[in-house]
Amino acid sequence: TQRSFPTDNAHRGGVASGVDLESGTLGPALHYDDALTERRSRDDHPDTGVRITGTVLPNWADVREVVLHMARHLRCVVYVGWDVAITDSSPGFKILEANDHCGRHLIQGHAGLLRNPRVRRFFQYHQVL
Repeated sequence: TQRSFPTDNAHRGGVASGVDLESGTLGPALHYDDALTERRSRDDHPDTGVRITGTVLPNWADVREVVLHMARHLRCVVYVGWDVAITDSSPGFKILEANDHCGRHLIQGHAGLLRNPRVRRFFQYHQVL
């Protein structure tokens, strides 16, 4: 967003949307209010009005395959949050960075991550919770 420029950090006013891992379809975006105190769900981009919810990411199968391949080989990190940019140039995406101990609260806001007993046990075992 204009407020989070030049980065797209959700805590600085950017938007973050959950991705259906099978289809690459975006869910509603989370976005902080103008005071950056309350997180709200929205279906469109706050600056442009472009629809977010329901958008299917291009090249999703390739993105998922590459990220999973890299994660399998990055065994020194317990869990990783990947920043990926979809591009118009080949191969259609860029891996921007891998974040160890990424913000669970952001992921939790999208999917109720800790409702899954397997995920909850993982985080408890690794003393993340």
